[in-house]
Amino acid sequence: MSNNQAGFGEDMTADKFAADCAQAGLELICQEIVPWGSPDLISCFSLFRRPKAGEIVKPFRGPVTNRRFWEESRAMGRILKAYQYPSQPLVIR
Repeated sequence: MSNNQAGFGEDMTADKFAADCAQAGLELICQEIVPWGSPDLISCFSLFRRPKAGEIVKPFRGPVTNRRFWEESRAMGRILKAYQYPSQPLVIR
């Protein structure tokens, strides 16, 4: 049983998305598998593009996993505060 509190479709995986991209003629540039609403790696960010006609497409090397996604996200929010204009409120949860 998965810990899918985010309600994501459980029939989609990083591998399936990569295969779907290849079948559709899209270049998958990178994937980052992260925890989302649980400690389990249940979500994936994917960056892809449609290559120009005749363009050579680099083979996809596989996804990376990032169990520290939320810690890194909070750290980036703290760093952002140092570069923020005082008149622009920033909400970090």
